[in-house]
Order: sequence, then C-alpha cells, then structure tokens
Amino acid sequence: MSGIGIAGAHRSGKSTLARAVSLAKGIDYLDANVSSVITGLGYTPKQELPFEERLKVQNAILESLRFKYAMMGDKPFITDRTPFDVLGYTFSEVSRTTLDDAGRKAFGAHIALALDITREYLTGVMLVRPLLNAPEQETSAQACPIYMQHVYICVREMVEALSPEVFGRTLVGSSDSMAHDDRVRDMTQLMDAVDEINAPRIAQWTPKP
Repeated sequence: MSGIGIAGAHRSGKSTLARAVSLAKGIDYLDANVSSVITGLGYTPKQELPFEERLKVQNAILESLRFKYAMMGDKPFITDRTPFDVLGYTFSEVSRTTLDDAGRKAFGAHIALALDITREYLTGVMLVRPLLNAPEQETSAQACPIYMQHVYICVREMVEALSPEVFGRTLVGSSDSMAHDDRVRDMTQLMDAVDEINAPRIAQWTPKP
C-alpha cells in the first residue's frame, strides 16, 4: 500500500477521518492544505474566478498534490485530498462555461494530469458525503448545503466516470454513512482490500502422485 485518499466536497470531514484512520492503522497522515495553494496565488477559497483563471488554480493544486505525494516516498500514507476532488471542483465550474477549442484542450489536459497523479501515487480512494451541519470556515468554500451537494455530485461523477481509467492501479470505493465510526470502518475495509490486491502472489505447483 502507498497512498490512500479521501475524496468529497468541502466540509465532508475528510481531514478528521484521515487523521483518525492514520492513528488506527499506524500510517502517516498527509495534510494536503489546498487552501494555502489558493491563497499563495493571491486568491481566496470563496472567490469566484473566470474559468481560465480557475483552471490555472486547479492545475497548481494538482501539481502541489503531486509534489506532496512524491515527498512521502515509499511510506504508506493517508491524505485528505485527491485529484478526484480537484476534478470535481473544476467540473462544477466548467459545467456553466462554454469552452472554445483551446479551452476544451486545456480541460482535457487537466483531466489527464489528475489521472496520471492518481495512478502514480494512490492505491485507494474513498468517496464520502458532505456533512451538511458543518460550520463555516474562512479557509473553505461556502458552507451552503446546496452548493456542497452540487460539488459532491461533481466529485462523484468524476470518480464514476474516470475510475475505470485507474482501476487496477487505484481501488475506488464509497461510504454513504455520515457517522464517523462507520466511515473509519469503511476506510479500513478499503485499505484491507488494497493490501489484499497488492499482496505478492506465489505460484505453487503440486506434482500429481
């Protein structure tokens, strides 16, 4: 096992879940800290941007994830952000935008980059639903239940549409429960499945009597 990621909209409890599972399984927790990438570019998480600018921000987030994943080396880790999250937010923006040929090409390259990073560094991704009673935070997007659900649907669509592209390298699952203990259980089961799939296979031959 190398990287395991938790995917979903903001205020889904991804960071809390990742920390809990890292303690339960004794693996490193990687805080993706996406908000620092956004603010480092001079924007805020709540700010609306023209799609061309938004795509630049999203690509910067993907490159940040690639760097942080790579820094973990061969150590198993769990993280609170995945390229599927980034694609979900990008898709939520592009769905209300008319793209020209250059825009479609740039969006396609964005998807390809996200898939490459997922295949290279993540062996498992768990999709979780948003917690609709989550408090407002300055470092996250709006705590609007409708918007959070919209983003979740976009992330889910990206997972469902693109997981065949990474299946065999990255095992994708989902947890419909909003209860913390259930989510820890589901994450643990996903990680056990990843370990089983990646376990070395030794061919055995028994001669006939």
